[in-house]
Amino acid sequence: MKKWSIRGVLLLLVFALLTIPALADETEILIPRIRTDEPGFTDIQDIWCEESVRLCWQTGLMAGTSEKTYSPEDKLSTTQLFVIAARLQDLLSGGTGIFREPNAGEKWYEPALEHYAKAVETANVTLVPTLSESVAQLAYTTDGSAPRRWFVQLLYGALEASGTELPAINEPVKIPDSDEHAVHVFYRTGILNGTDRCGRFRGTSDLTRGQAAAILARIIDPNQRLSFSQKDFEEYDLCRDILQLDPEMVLFTVEGKEYTVLQYAEDILSAAYTANHPMHGEPDPEGTLRDIRTFCYFTIAPVTLAESAGIALTETEEANLLSTAREKDGYRGLSSDYWLWKDRAGLLKNKLEKYYAGQYGSVWNTGEFYLNRFLFDEGDRLLKTAVLSSNMDKVDLNGIAQRIS
Repeated sequence: MKKWSIRGVLLLLVFALLTIPALADETEILIPRIRTDEPGFTDIQDIWCEESVRLCWQTGLMAGTSEKTYSPEDKLSTTQLFVIAARLQDLLSGGTGIFREPNAGEKWYEPALEHYAKAVETANVTLVPTLSESVAQLAYTTDGSAPRRWFVQLLYGALEASGTELPAINEPVKIPDSDEHAVHVFYRTGILNGTDRCGRFRGTSDLTRGQAAAILARIIDPNQRLSFSQKDFEEYDLCRDILQLDPEMVLFTVEGKEYTVLQYAEDILSAAYTANHPMHGEPDPEGTLRDIRTFCYFTIAPVTLAESAGIALTETEEANLLSTAREKDGYRGLSSDYWLWKDRAGLLKNKLEKYYAGQYGSVWNTGEFYLNRFLFDEGDRLLKTAVLSSNMDKVDLNGIAQRIS
């Protein structure tokens, strides 16, 4: 048997300790690197997304716009989003991220889109918008810039379809401009942290190549994920910051039941938009504010009609509403209690549609038998019982319009 000297054993231990971090770093990355050298991009040096671009290039998730440039400020097209998402899904599933060559007459991106569509369908993943809706937009946006929310939805689908579950490292936070589950998941897992001090996502804004690289890098490298909590953001409150009204202040009653600023907040906002809109200015915004017909038709009437028809929500539906409301807390500056109340009316409206379809059969949605007719009739009945409060005079539409402009 070979004898080991103490010096030799110590050298081996030192070597092992030196190599462990490198191995650990490599195993932490969710997909393997296919390159170990540095990209030759001259336009990413010392910029905020340099490390992210390097990782995406080394793993084959993204390439440059040329051998020397990455173009971090350029926008990504819708078709490029499909290809990147398909590549991520395939790599996370142990594939190569390389798809078949296009057949004659096919667009360059169609093989990747075909792969992605099959993967999310097999995994029964629901996207918002649906994949078919997104594909339908290709006729208009093939080469145009794509919104940030589409990228998040497609990447969420890639994670779900590959069976990749990222750990939540942050508590749920209030996102003022998004109620989409995928966006909330990406905040909780440290992939996103918002674009301003209130944590707004700005999902309709164009996605840049630098932003895409950062999002992808945080997905595949846990060391790049972001940690934060609600205290790191300023909380946006619609009633306090824009309406500047007490959310509990009663504005009117219907059948003797009180309705508050919070419940009427979105209608107040709509009336304020008409106060000095440059193209669609309402000649009587105060009249719009006091006209509560739409509120009665689509918020109160579904509830009262459902009650009269004996329609109620199941325990599962109530639980789902509660879960969704908690996630939507802070959306549009409104509380979870508001969304629980508002979404319950929406769900009852959907159940009414099914109830009446069963009641009227073949004549439903033909002639005089359609849902809005029932809602309008009930809403008109409710309006006869409505009493507006003098608190309506405290609503400053012009001031609100200035604060939202």
